[in-house]
Amino acid sequence: MLIIGLGDIGFKYDLKEPKNIVQTHARAFSLHEKFEVVGGVDPSDANKEQFQKAYGIPSYKTITSAFETIKADVVVIASPTIFHLENLHEVLSCYKPSVILMEKPAVYSKEQAQEMSKMSSKFSVPILINLVRRLDPSVTEIMKKINNGLIELPCKGVVWYSKGLIHNACHFIDLLTLWLGKPKKIEVLDIGRKINDFDCEPDLCIQFSNSIIYFLAKNNEEFSYYNIELLAKNGRLTFGSGDAPVNWQPVSKENMGLESTLHEIKNELYQYQLNVVNDIKRFLNKESIRLPTLEAHIETMDLVYEATSIIRKKK
Repeated sequence: MLIIGLGDIGFKYDLKEPKNIVQTHARAFSLHEKFEVVGGVDPSDANKEQFQKAYGIPSYKTITSAFETIKADVVVIASPTIFHLENLHEVLSCYKPSVILMEKPAVYSKEQAQEMSKMSSKFSVPILINLVRRLDPSVTEIMKKINNGLIELPCKGVVWYSKGLIHNACHFIDLLTLWLGKPKKIEVLDIGRKINDFDCEPDLCIQFSNSIIYFLAKNNEEFSYYNIELLAKNGRLTFGSGDAPVNWQPVSKENMGLESTLHEIKNELYQYQLNVVNDIKRFLNKESIRLPTLEAHIETMDLVYEATSIIRKKK
């Protein structure tokens, strides 16, 4: 396995964490018995040196120079999003891996997404998107509760997010698509602020099937906060970030209020990248997986790409 991009998600997030905390591609693949990390790529000499010191694995300044020395059937593209398309082109110019795992979001625009999809199809190399939350046991349990009618839809809800609608809110859009159905309509309530040339932080109302969810941007410079709160017909679901508990609070049978007891739904977000590697293993074994393909990711994000394009033109 080759890691392109030796930043936080590549190998730094869990450098100083206990071994049971698995938040990076480097630790997850190196711990898994079915995989071997054979190299890393990063233009930064400091990142390369730190990676080599931590893992004792060769690192390279360019993708081309890496493939002159090594072969890798699994390639992880964990570079900044603006470089994904360029990195993909360089990988496919050098080698044809069995699968590419790409950090979210794949790209910042619909046009780039379509170009990336054509490249994947042309070289017959599947691309999976690293939307880690959909692999967590809590997400599967919530899906079961919805399918079994234990959480009754439709619902209304609020999502707090920061660091970009496309860049970070895509996690929650993906989860809500799993639970509630594909986005049907987006209404811009407030254009918010532009955070770079590609992304922004608007307040939105998104309709998923018959459920209405409000996305509200939080200024990350003040403090970091991510949370989903869904009010179903028969209770309240809260899904936070990091190690925050996932809770279901059903309607009381004695009155029309909510029960005072919170029913915690177990999560494993402390080892989210290990769950991803297990899914990659299933993919290579031709088993069913939960990671989204590039095409599924594009379909989910289609309306979001259009909304951000309109918002950027207004600013």
